[in-house]
Amino acid sequence: MQGTEKQVVAIVGNNLHRLRLHRALTRADVAVRANQCEQTLESFEKGEQMPDHTTLLRLADVLNVTLERIFDGLTIEPSRARRASVPVAGSASRSVAEADARGD
Repeated sequence: MQGTEKQVVAIVGNNLHRLRLHRALTRADVAVRANQCEQTLESFEKGEQMPDHTTLLRLADVLNVTLERIFDGLTIEPSRARRASVPVAGSASRSVAEADARGD
């Protein structure tokens, strides 16, 4: 993983961990509800692995939060915004720049 990608994975992992604790859920609780194994969830929280889009949506649902909360703390440099994709609940990924242009 490159430096920026590692930062994204670390921030997402930290947020997943924090949100799980805030809901007073164990890793086992979240893993069962999100159809994941506990070790995989642990690797997400430790920033060792990034959940795929489907898993992110499941985790957001289990934790009763938006994807924005899971990605809280991330900033995208304007020069990279055209290439960056952010998963949107209930739809395919779309470009951050496209969303900005539409005022989303």
